[in-house]
Order: sequence, then C-alpha cells, then structure tokens
Amino acid sequence: MRISTLLFVFTAALIPTSVESVSISAFQCGANEISTSLAYDMVSSDCPTLLYQINDCCRAHDLCYDEQRGRDFCDGVFCECLLSTPPYSEECDTTLWLICTTVETLGWWPYWKVSFKQLLTDETGNTGNSLNFPCQKFNKNRTCEISHHHLCCSTPHNSYGIHPRRRV
Repeated sequence: MRISTLLFVFTAALIPTSVESVSISAFQCGANEISTSLAYDMVSSDCPTLLYQINDCCRAHDLCYDEQRGRDFCDGVFCECLLSTPPYSEECDTTLWLICTTVETLGWWPYWKVSFKQLLTDETGNTGNSLNFPCQKFNKNRTCEISHHHLCCSTPHNSYGIHPRRRV
C-alpha cells in the first residue's frame, strides 16, 4: 500500500456524509475496554457530531499499526486526521488534542503488541507455539528465540523514513 493511499484513507475519514452516531460497541478508538470507554465518553460528550469521523480516524490508525507502517508515521497521520476535523467547540478541540497526545505518549504498547504478534505468526497465519521461529520481519534466514518473555529480535523500525510534521 502506498503512502498516498494511506493518506487518502485518513483524509476520506473527514468527508462529511451525514451526522451519524456510533455505538460504543462499534467505536474503535482506544487500546482496551477502559481506554475505549473513556475515549467514547469524551468524544460523544464534547464532539457528538464528529463521532463518526473520529471513529474513522481511529480505524485507519489501527490499520496503519496492523501494517506496521512506523509508529511515528501512524501517530502523526492520526493526529493530522483528528485535528483536521471541522472546528466544533473549544471542548472538542481539547478532547481531540488529548486523544492525540495520549496516542503519541502511550501508543508504543499497542504498536509493540501488533509487532510482536506478527513475529509470532508463521507464513500460514498460525501462531507459533515453539520457542524458535523465523524472524520474517527482518531476515528470513534469521531465527528468533523467546525465553522468559524476552525476544531476541530487535523491534521493527520505520522503513519509510517519513516523519510527519510535528506541531509546536
């Protein structure tokens, strides 16, 4: 997938179709049940007419993480997506800034979990049960070992060399 396609997916989330509501069960912002519930409460309270668009930004961000596009890149494009929504209110702007800052600060854990899960998944899509497996993310000839929850491989890096513009 090209970077321009990824940017299109994020931008497409901003095209208003109609004011649509999103149930908490369909809301995809947050890394777990607690953070999803907190984000949903904040967004539905402070930005109710943008709930659908914000959820689309979160869905695209999850896809970016799943494809391991680089955490800084994914988080930067996610924040651009959130902060590009139409102005709504001061409370909404604060909520969007808070969500962006939270993802930039705490996003390392969900990104690492996706990365680690992909390392443990073999070419057939089966999760490896053994301690040794091909380290496909880095070099097919290399193997990784897990012992006491430590992984011998280094973590993936941003292979695109793209760093989004940072806000000051």
